Amino acid sequence: MSFIWVLLIAISVVTAALNGRMGELTGAMSASAQSAVTLSLGLIGIMTLWLGLTKVGRKRDSSPSSPARPGQCCAASFRKSRPSTRPWAPW
Repeated sequence: MSFIWVLLIAISVVTAALNGRMGELTGAMSASAQSAVTLSLGLIGIMTLWLGLTKVGRKRDSSPSSPARPGQCCAASFRKSRPSTRPWAPW
């Protein structure tokens, strides 16, 4: 797969050099890189938020006052309304 990307980049650089548009290629590459960095920083923030929430959930499930199985606390409230509901956690 990396061979395809290298081939595409090489073809675009050669084509831009032959048409005299290397300045436009450089500008487009830097704009794309800036967009990629902005997107990745946003995704890192979202991933950090969700990892923190799951860590808090794990700490809550491992406390001495928690039920024997994680997810049991939520399943008990659903069983009152619908007896066929299983716990939300797979373990």
